[in-house]
Amino acid sequence: MEYKSEMLQGFTSLSLQIQRSSAMPEANMAHTQEANNFQTNVLFPHASDFPSFTELEKKAIVYALFNPNGPFDENLVILWTSHLTRSELLCMRDGNWVSSAVMNCVMDVLVHEQLANGLVKRHYFPSYFAEKILKDEPPSLEELKAFYQSLLKYDLLQCELLFIPLCVDSHWFVYVINLRDKRVEVLNSLPMDGFTIELKYLLRMKETCNDILSSLSGRPMAITEWPVLLPELPIQKSDCDCGIFVICYMEYWDGRLMKSFAQDDIPYFRMKVLADLLLHPENKVFKAIKNDYSLHISHHFFRRGKVSIH
Repeated sequence: MEYKSEMLQGFTSLSLQIQRSSAMPEANMAHTQEANNFQTNVLFPHASDFPSFTELEKKAIVYALFNPNGPFDENLVILWTSHLTRSELLCMRDGNWVSSAVMNCVMDVLVHEQLANGLVKRHYFPSYFAEKILKDEPPSLEELKAFYQSLLKYDLLQCELLFIPLCVDSHWFVYVINLRDKRVEVLNSLPMDGFTIELKYLLRMKETCNDILSSLSGRPMAITEWPVLLPELPIQKSDCDCGIFVICYMEYWDGRLMKSFAQDDIPYFRMKVLADLLLHPENKVFKAIKNDYSLHISHHFFRRGKVSIH
């Protein structure tokens, strides 16, 4: 396949260049089509309590983000229904807002990890679910069936948490329908700035989820009467990291506890999320080249760990 030869050549070139580089000073983040060589002097950030990047992860990140010779329309991630090109993945570089395409691909990974373990307790609605139900004319349950019934491989009622990410005016936050504790949680990395927006859409979100779950269960769910919780969370101190915070919230929030992380860890998460998408064992692009490298990839999206919120 064409993407096999292109990506294999790129990885081979990077392997030789990175092996020759003993130090990793901070990179010039400018991405220009006129540049002639890969940037291999990338500083790979660390985060407390999280694994360091492997050499393969470093090569994949550099190939995707710091390869000015790489075509912008080159497919680098093909996972189930998600196709991400280099152009779409550039949003994972520092200083960029996370796109809906990347957000939805990450949620696909989170769901499929649970399916592989045989039980889905955390459901993730795609970003266009919230966009659809917040239109001036709300959709009917029949129009929403693809989101909660016809395309799912599991029963939504078996889940404990339903995550509904939403991007408003370039700011990501996420509603959580906590079926276990019978409440609604709003996870926002800028809670003071965004709470007016959260309240504006909250009632419509609760009403729609109430209709969906009442229809599935055959009895009233009373979600519209559930209390709303704004838990104390790690918050952002920059302009464009809300999407990465939401990805972390959706992985680490269990309805009561949150894994500890901070703004300083976000550069790490940007690269880690990207590396895990690129090197996911189901990524058809990576599967096409892994035999050439004789590699055994043990995939882990994030390592779980929880601490109490104070």
